[in-house]
Amino acid sequence: MLGNILACYITITFFDIHFPKYPHNQVIFSDILNFIYTFAVIVLLFIYHDKLNKIKAFTDLQSELVLNMQSVSEHSPLSDTSKSIRKESTINQKTVNEVFEKLNYIMSTKGLFKDPKLNISMLSIQLNINYNYLSKIIRNKGYQNFNAYLNEYRINYVKKLMSETDLQKITLMYIYTEAGFSNQTTFNRVFKQIEDITPSEYIQKNFPSQDIQ
Repeated sequence: MLGNILACYITITFFDIHFPKYPHNQVIFSDILNFIYTFAVIVLLFIYHDKLNKIKAFTDLQSELVLNMQSVSEHSPLSDTSKSIRKESTINQKTVNEVFEKLNYIMSTKGLFKDPKLNISMLSIQLNINYNYLSKIIRNKGYQNFNAYLNEYRINYVKKLMSETDLQKITLMYIYTEAGFSNQTTFNRVFKQIEDITPSEYIQKNFPSQDIQ
């Protein structure tokens, strides 16, 4: 510390360094300007902070109003009606019936259901419509999804074969593969899901005189 003071003294003494001196009035004027500038900055900060608080309060109020409106809409007796109207506007029932009829027609005439790899994308190509729209039509007809529709179609075909064929001359494997099932495990599971009984029980119940292999 003492060394720094001595260094400053020697520098000023021997090198004749003089710091500029400003008039007293100029110093006072400079101090006043600094004070005004500082005060203005503080005032602007307060104004900015106040505006931020007002914006936040307005945003919170707006969010609360939106939530209240949604709550009222959900509990309104008209909400179900409006939802139903919107649903009906997105899919025309006449179009649904026409597409579904065409779907059943090509499934029957072209035997598409017999292909174990059949999926909704392949069918949508056959019908020349979007597969999402086809899926919506199938659900509109009361099926949970495309697989539910396809399985029911195949099981109906299985029952048709059983009623029209001499079961003593064919095997069960022939019947379920002809309907598009790739293995007996899947066939038995799907058949019981739809008919509530196994294929063997169905045959014994409806064709007691015939014994299928």
